[in-house]
Amino acid sequence: MTHLHASRLTRLMLNSHASTGIRTVLLAAVLCLVLIALNACRSQPELSKSARYSSAPEAQKITVNLLRLDHQVRTRGTPLPTAAAAIGIGTIGNGVPLEIFTTKINSAVVKKLNLPGVRVRHVSMPYQRVSVVIEDLALLFPLARIREVRMISPVYGATTHITAQGGLNIEPLGGDSHAS
Repeated sequence: MTHLHASRLTRLMLNSHASTGIRTVLLAAVLCLVLIALNACRSQPELSKSARYSSAPEAQKITVNLLRLDHQVRTRGTPLPTAAAAIGIGTIGNGVPLEIFTTKINSAVVKKLNLPGVRVRHVSMPYQRVSVVIEDLALLFPLARIREVRMISPVYGATTHITAQGGLNIEPLGGDSHAS
């Protein structure tokens, strides 16, 4: 029986007069499926790892380990250096060193990042990155709200940058320019 329906469908598809309607219906069905799939993809941020720690949209720019650290400090009252050490994030004094990756970098962007409580340690123009230290994790969200900020992550030793061509460049802290 299935073969009979398949052969009828094949004949209809090959018949130029009859297949116009079928092609239109199939095209509409495919478009509906694509729209459903796109809508499902759009709803994924609610299921992201960062949603567990923050419902703020700017949390998508902050790595999960920093969101987890912020959550532990706020909800458990654990001192920042202790909580950071417990999850493998380094500290400088009472602060956490961060890498802020930007979509572009210039003096105006650095000025935006230089919020009260943010100590800029290094600016890398070639790699569009700024190294800072913060002692208050509440600054993560105002930093993430800056339009040019792409991502905020903790500093993990040497920083490497892989180029689009597949090359590997290593830039030590203090490589090209400093800010105080």
